[in-house]
Amino acid sequence: GLCVRSGLSIRVQWCLRHRVSSLVLRLSVCPWTRVLIYLSVPGCRYVSKTATQPVSEFEYDAPSMKTPVPGPRSKELTRQLGEIQVDVRLIPRYNGGALITQPPQSSQLVPQSSQLVPQSSQLVPQLNEPQRNVGRGALMLVVELRWVVELSGGSWSSQVGRGWVVELSGGSWSSQVGRGALRLVVELSGGSWSSQVDRGALRWIVELSGGSWSSQVDRGALRWLVELSGGSWSSQVGRGALSFSRAIKIASRLTPSPPPISLPPPLFISQNVGAINFFCNYEESRGNYLVDADGNRMLDLYTQISSVPIGYNHPALMKAIANPNNLSAFVNRPALGILPPENFPEKLIESLLSIAPTGMTRVQTMACGSCSNENAFKAMFIWYKIKERGTNSPSAEEISSCMINQGPGCPDLSILSFMGGFHGRTLGCLATTHSKVIHKLDIPSFDWPIAPFPKLQYPLEQFVRENAQEEARCLEEVEDLIVKWRQKGKPVAGIVIEPIQAEGGDNHASPDFFLKLRNIARKHGCAFHVDEVQTGGGTTGKFWAHEHWGSDDPADIVSFSKKMLTGGYYHKDELQPDKGYRIFNTWMGDPSKNLLLSEVLNIIRTENLLAEVTRSGKALLQGLYELQGQYPHLLSRARGQGTFCAIDARDEATRDALLLKTRDKGVLLGGCGEKSIRFRPALIFKEYHAHQFLNIFNDVLGACK
Repeated sequence: GLCVRSGLSIRVQWCLRHRVSSLVLRLSVCPWTRVLIYLSVPGCRYVSKTATQPVSEFEYDAPSMKTPVPGPRSKELTRQLGEIQVDVRLIPRYNGGALITQPPQSSQLVPQSSQLVPQSSQLVPQLNEPQRNVGRGALMLVVELRWVVELSGGSWSSQVGRGWVVELSGGSWSSQVGRGALRLVVELSGGSWSSQVDRGALRWIVELSGGSWSSQVDRGALRWLVELSGGSWSSQVGRGALSFSRAIKIASRLTPSPPPISLPPPLFISQNVGAINFFCNYEESRGNYLVDADGNRMLDLYTQISSVPIGYNHPALMKAIANPNNLSAFVNRPALGILPPENFPEKLIESLLSIAPTGMTRVQTMACGSCSNENAFKAMFIWYKIKERGTNSPSAEEISSCMINQGPGCPDLSILSFMGGFHGRTLGCLATTHSKVIHKLDIPSFDWPIAPFPKLQYPLEQFVRENAQEEARCLEEVEDLIVKWRQKGKPVAGIVIEPIQAEGGDNHASPDFFLKLRNIARKHGCAFHVDEVQTGGGTTGKFWAHEHWGSDDPADIVSFSKKMLTGGYYHKDELQPDKGYRIFNTWMGDPSKNLLLSEVLNIIRTENLLAEVTRSGKALLQGLYELQGQYPHLLSRARGQGTFCAIDARDEATRDALLLKTRDKGVLLGGCGEKSIRFRPALIFKEYHAHQFLNIFNDVLGACK
């Protein structure tokens, strides 16, 4: 490259990609502007000819991949987070003889052949000193044993002794056992485990289900069962029955990798790591680029499940945190419901109330999306009963019956939701969530009505009549359900819906559908709750997705979280509870998040980011249209508003493969629904980033068969 320091810098970059090449000329004429001129050759169809973008001083230029994702450090951290230190307490029975005061040799407790067990000094038990004044038959020894099982780079010896049975189903036995169910049974009957075990029957079972047996167990349930019955554990333990079992779940990856770099000792904290993709280095992440623990830099179009508003480590937010005037808000987290800070009303006006939806005059802060919706449901129930009760106070029967979860104090009210919707994982929210089985399985729920959500056909302009009929069918079903549940004695107090069903597959409906649904709610006396947890905050090109409906009275309640950095819900005056503590918890939100939200809103306004979202979203969606036209066997149904876009893959397996391959190329995407890919970039995502992604995605699709 050539760099002239007199205010004009020129860098010429020759980009070679699979079936794509282009000459990129970058001209930086001032610190704030970069002009990108792409002199493209045929085949480079997804790179804009010219583009102008403000230079983000804190952001990287492009993805940079050093290792496969997840890399060795991320794998090791995942293993540490999910590892459990298993301390098994073996309590032998004493039936006379001399006391053991010295630990036995390891050969007394393990097979003589080192090939039959993992080589680890941690298999040797440590014996405590015997308790004094312990009579015959009393518990005498406590053996604390930590089992560490590893199989790395080799296999259990083929020279297994008598009584060993190895079963392998669904996989292959090699130096690393393939994806099968491994069942290892060790039985010793009528013989001796070592010279110290006399006439005992030893049964050792190791079972691995649903995972892979390798140097690290991958998402499997490992179950150990050791039984010693009818014999002796050593010459000093007679006629004792020894049994212990422990369920262990260790999560990691099977993919072979270079040796992990040096890390601190394992923390041994038990945590479910089954959903972890990889660990991140947030200190090094910048703007639209997320850096992982192995130094890979990825263009992030998923942004922590759509919750990062203006990118990573934005200077405005870093400055707000460093401001001494804000330190108290970050250090002291008050119980807002009873002891709010003196400047709390002022900060609400600056932040949340400055962007209140049309017709909303009140806001109730909360911590997350689930608790926002859960308490919004409670507000609708309270409103419904107050409206029904009129000026009367609750009856004595209502007051007494509510304490034992009975009516009339706990009324049999319901909330109507839609198939494919997602509103959270708390108990009430889960009753209105219908997107994935994993969210709901084994959890009790309520008998509340579930209406169908329109299934539109694409492209929309070719199916106008069919889609209108589909929406009419769904609206008719809504009214039928409201009437049916009223007749069942479970009247519908509220209707909850997302402007775009996000988790359920990015399902859209027309503004006309939502306006008619709003009228149905009003007609039947139901509160209308619009869940903007994922769609709110500007990602559709308007601050609230329901603004696309063009209504002056869009809802009675609007809930929010994610890109808003805090949770809560807006509501009309009539949904204000009649007494304190009816909508309540300890924190009721977090004032420090309101400070950060104020800075986010300033950036959105000063940099006109909603217009930027509209422009970059148009480039992204247009590119998706072209890609689905070029790869119709892989992609279909491109759709979106702003950068809130999605596209369907051929099937779930194809979708998952595309997500992984694109990640390996340096772009992080998310899935939703049965087979959809969803795009949730930050508001600072620009046309340049859209073309950067589209080029990479084009390469990935071109390599697929």
